Amino acid sequence: MSISSVTYIEFLQGANLRQKKKANDFLGAFDHLRIDPSVCDIAIDLIDKHSQYDGLRLADALIAATCLENDLDLLTLNRRHFEKISALRLI
Repeated sequence: MSISSVTYIEFLQGANLRQKKKANDFLGAFDHLRIDPSVCDIAIDLIDKHSQYDGLRLADALIAATCLENDLDLLTLNRRHFEKISALRLI
């Protein structure tokens, strides 16, 4: 299973000092998908199409772009952040 760099960062951001070691151990079990130029290009396109009317923000655009670039499904509890992106497969 894989995790985007942005998701990795958001997960760590939400962990308190006591949770950091467990968080890093948990995240280490995933393939870490880094942001590259093609992900950035897709994210730019997504922001252009979805930020004003659908409320898509930078972090979610980068997460979605990572999934699109790597032909991956996106597992999320925040479906409304991503549901307007028709090419994205949500779980």
